[in-house]
Amino acid sequence: PFPRVRLPDNYVERPEALTAVKEKLLRETDQTLVVSAISGLGGLGKSVLATALVLDEEVQRRFTDGILWVTLGQKPDLQTMLGEWIRELDKSREAFSANTLQSASRYLNNLLLEKRMLLVVDDVWNAAHADWFRVGGAGCRVLVTTREAQLDGAEYYPLDLMSESQAIDLVQQKLEQQWSEDQAAEVKVFANSVGYLPLALDLATNQVRDGFSWAELQAEFESEREAVALGVLDASEAWEQLSEGEQRNYSLRACFNLSLKRLKPEQLKQFAWLGVLPEDVSLDVNVASVLWNCRPIKAKKSLIDFRRRSLLTDGLATFEGEPTYRVHDLMHDMARCLIEDGTLQFQNPESPIQNLALAHRQFLDRYRNQTTDHQWEQLPNDGYIHRHVMWHLEQANWTDEIHRLIAKSDADGHNAWFETCERIGQPAIFVESVATAWRIAEQGYESNSSQAISLQGRYALITATLNSLVNNLPVGVMVEFVKKGFWTVEQAWATVEQMQNEYQSAQAIQALAPYLPKSLFQTAISKTKAIQDESRRAYLLSTLAQQDSTYFNEALAAARAIQDESRRASVLSMLAQQDSTYFNEALAAARAIQDESSRASVLSDLVRQETADLPGLLDAARTIQDEYGRAKVLSALAQQDNAYFNEALTTARAIQDEYRRANVLCNLAQLNSTYFNEALEATGVIQDESMRAKVLSSLARLTHVNLEGLLAAARAIQDKGGRAKVLSVLIQRDTTSLNEALEATRAIQSESIRVDMLVDLARLAHVSLEELLEVTRTI
Repeated sequence: PFPRVRLPDNYVERPEALTAVKEKLLRETDQTLVVSAISGLGGLGKSVLATALVLDEEVQRRFTDGILWVTLGQKPDLQTMLGEWIRELDKSREAFSANTLQSASRYLNNLLLEKRMLLVVDDVWNAAHADWFRVGGAGCRVLVTTREAQLDGAEYYPLDLMSESQAIDLVQQKLEQQWSEDQAAEVKVFANSVGYLPLALDLATNQVRDGFSWAELQAEFESEREAVALGVLDASEAWEQLSEGEQRNYSLRACFNLSLKRLKPEQLKQFAWLGVLPEDVSLDVNVASVLWNCRPIKAKKSLIDFRRRSLLTDGLATFEGEPTYRVHDLMHDMARCLIEDGTLQFQNPESPIQNLALAHRQFLDRYRNQTTDHQWEQLPNDGYIHRHVMWHLEQANWTDEIHRLIAKSDADGHNAWFETCERIGQPAIFVESVATAWRIAEQGYESNSSQAISLQGRYALITATLNSLVNNLPVGVMVEFVKKGFWTVEQAWATVEQMQNEYQSAQAIQALAPYLPKSLFQTAISKTKAIQDESRRAYLLSTLAQQDSTYFNEALAAARAIQDESRRASVLSMLAQQDSTYFNEALAAARAIQDESSRASVLSDLVRQETADLPGLLDAARTIQDEYGRAKVLSALAQQDNAYFNEALTTARAIQDEYRRANVLCNLAQLNSTYFNEALEATGVIQDESMRAKVLSSLARLTHVNLEGLLAAARAIQDKGGRAKVLSVLIQRDTTSLNEALEATRAIQSESIRVDMLVDLARLAHVSLEELLEVTRTI
């Protein structure tokens, strides 16, 4: 992606600045580059310089994956802006939402780790705001423009004033055919008067283009500047005592005033209405027609006229190529002052309400009048109002409307505002709306504590629900999303980053490990190292080491440090599977396990390794006193070498516990079908029906089975769920018991078990939809 920006028509190159900043920008470093203003001046051309860099061919060749641009201003909607960048990079995330700024910034960082992109963060007022956008890997650079915000660890380039010759070039290009060389001397005088500020010169040149002479403009400007200064200086102060920066600011304000005086009354009101908008927002024809309460064609003419007068600047073009416009922050301040001073007249029965709040109310009413029932959730989707309605409601002092909107349900009983945000593909707006409402509720505690507590409780529950969607998302589902292409692996990782539960996040990392690109894999390693539980940390490192052997030694050291002997041996067993050099160490660790059940489990895992020392494992198995544990290892040995079968069989027959005996005999019957009936008979004496059903299901999956004997054993199970479970396995071999399986399923009292059984039955092609539907209706 590349930002849809363009240079002003009268753009004047400033080669020294452009070359210096470009040289810094193209240098291979991870530092943020900041173009700042001398003395905190506005209107100096920082954004224009950034635009020139973005359009530079050498810069575009360096950042081959594209350039992203965002304009922050004083009160930016950071979460929405991060979401826009994310959607720009990942088209599958049209409905991207994150519950926190941290998760959105981390996800953006993940998307950029392996890209070569330039990230332009324009008009930064607060350094903390810019930090959320300082993301990406070694191939990315961040370019910030600011008046005076100080960003830690950044490299600065202070943009100087225009030179005298550059000022003349700017005026000459603007005037085109109206320019003559005899104007040069007067332009030099005026440029010096306004401190060589590009914006001030631009405003003045518009008036010369409309018929004023430079001499007339100079005289009027000096008079206006004196009036501005008198408004801010007391009797003891003089113009000469002001700093150069202060003088330039007052000069710029005087140029603004002169430009506004040229407007007709209706135009001045239209300009004042711009103060209702948030700072640095993009304004298009549709929003302007609502703002000015006029037809779109008239709004378009006014926008073009304001742009021609430099009262508006170019915004980012839409994807369809339609132009948008921005209000320079200095112009925005002027427009708000006009509203507060009464340029817009309102009939106000509520005298305490300020003019600015009334303007917001009227703007909102214009939008609400476009809906069928005057409901906020029915607002037209013009790309603006849904995102900013909460802000406008707060500015209008309509906080009760905010709380009502969040609480309202639709005809289906769902949250109306959430459904609206979901429908337009912007669920992040709902998250931000709840955060806004919660903050307002907190502020209302002093005036109405009981209501404030009630509202905060509601918003806490909503927020907890949103957060639980992340923590309750099954890891298996998340991995399936990645495998099926519903999510990118970066999307899934963004969810992992939001997980609060260490066990759940470890599970997710393990499951996603095969799909992680190199950059995210390194992030996964860092997150794994931060896990507090030593055995979980070592186990996960061992899993990741299977994907990248570079981390094997680190995993080995972590495994050796585990205090719990069973867990230590288990992780060492995993590592020995990867590198047989460490098999003996794992075997020794397994022998040292005191708990025989745990020892048997680790030894069984070691048996399955290709380079396993079978005689050594046999010796270790014989030290286990418990028959089940010993038989379990011997059974695993028999799978590797039939020479161990008889000893395993003898040990299995000696097991006292009926379930465990049948379980091991079932495993042995898989190796030698001669013993199938013995295993079936051993299963028949298991008293616990759920355990009997479990072993019978295992037997039913063997290659050589006694179907009649299994069917009889299944029918002997009184528990409907257990019987249905065995029958569902049997009908995969012989459909004669299908009706019996369906009948048993219908009779299951537990709905959750009945659902599980229906899922199993649904996988069988010979079960008709009508039959399944009939049983499903019983749920």
